[in-house]
Amino acid sequence: MKKVKLVVATIIATTVMSMTAFAGEWKQDTTGWWYQNDNGSYPINCWQEINGKQYYFNESGYMLANTITPDGKQVGINGELVQEPLFDIATDKYRKKYTDYQLSTDYHGNAVIVIYFDFTNNSNGIMSASGGSIYTSAYQNGVKLDLGIIRKDNDETHRAHKGQVDYFKLIEPGETRNVADIYILNDNSPVTFKVESFGYGKDATVVFNLE
Repeated sequence: MKKVKLVVATIIATTVMSMTAFAGEWKQDTTGWWYQNDNGSYPINCWQEINGKQYYFNESGYMLANTITPDGKQVGINGELVQEPLFDIATDKYRKKYTDYQLSTDYHGNAVIVIYFDFTNNSNGIMSASGGSIYTSAYQNGVKLDLGIIRKDNDETHRAHKGQVDYFKLIEPGETRNVADIYILNDNSPVTFKVESFGYGKDATVVFNLE
């Protein structure tokens, strides 16, 4: 009887130890944090929901924190997805609300960053996203970036091209249109994007980490 009890106890202890070893848990080293799933795997290049919160893990499996993810979302200092848009500035005449960004190339082959935002016409007349007093600009290492132009060559550039064209199209009162700002990159250093509403006191600065 004692031998049977000992065997059963050993099996239970081994089972508990195995479950503990492979339970989903956070791990950390000198590089950063990663998450080991209950089957021993870990997320790579993707979002994963953990305890009801969304986290993004890079190509090495490390959690991103206090930055912009490759698909244009913002994560906070603890790595959690920030639900609010990076900028959302409204006046009595129009509104600019960030949606996402992508990296691409222009028709000259230059690397560019495409920053998308919803433009809503709050006025009583027609207007374009290029008008008004909310201005946008982008910088790398303090140097202002030039605007780029993208042609509709394939599926990847189709959306950017459309957003670029729609930026200058007239928008009816009450209408919202997703438009794009396109800037030629000088290198892979962070891009500082500024939204300035002259006369309204509603400004925003966003930093996109490209690497």
